[in-house]
Amino acid sequence: MRIRRMRRCFFVGRHAAGEVFPAPRWAAGCWCAPRWPALLWPALILPGLIWLRPMGLRPMGFRTIDLRPGAAAAMRSAPLEAKMAMQLTSPAIGPNQSIPPRFTCSGADVSPPLRWAGAPAETQSFALMVRDRDAHDFTHWVIWNLPPRLHSLPEGLANGPAAAGGVQGVNSWQTLGYGGPCPPHGAAHHYVFTLYALGHRLALPAGAGSGEVLAAMRGNILARAQMVATFGR
Repeated sequence: MRIRRMRRCFFVGRHAAGEVFPAPRWAAGCWCAPRWPALLWPALILPGLIWLRPMGLRPMGFRTIDLRPGAAAAMRSAPLEAKMAMQLTSPAIGPNQSIPPRFTCSGADVSPPLRWAGAPAETQSFALMVRDRDAHDFTHWVIWNLPPRLHSLPEGLANGPAAAGGVQGVNSWQTLGYGGPCPPHGAAHHYVFTLYALGHRLALPAGAGSGEVLAAMRGNILARAQMVATFGR
């Protein structure tokens, strides 16, 4: 009697119980072989896997894939987490909290105090930028070439070409230095404070804009830290 031969693919993956299960032929790590009665497959496949595993080997053409929920997302986010190891905080503003009026156009409109830690040892300078993400990245503050030994900024930094050993640029109000949040009346806006640790100093004159600073930093950012705060009127 003529035996009809068919091809069927099997895929080895790491489930909770580590079982072998069928998968389409295009799946990575599949093995095609003549069709046999279903009850015979465990007897044919498992002895080979048991023999290879103690030797640290895997069958040719097999690829181990982590099928646990969230495994792929964790792999994708790893590089970002490494870049975000540096921390930026403010003793006057809590994370995702409302900015006190003193630091906005509703008050004295002075810059808030900031602190940071965890910068790479090879840092040559810092750059800081404050932008309103709900207003097309309206820039409220940009300062760069802060010394690598610096780990904080005091409240009420003077507006001008130079401050705290760094160089200040123009904000979207077209003034030098800090210009506090001043959103239209309505929903609160989100303000993103971003600190960059750079591998060199930026060759930019005072009064440069945020676009010029971002372009000059491209490819030379060692680490960054962010703090988000809100303000509404």
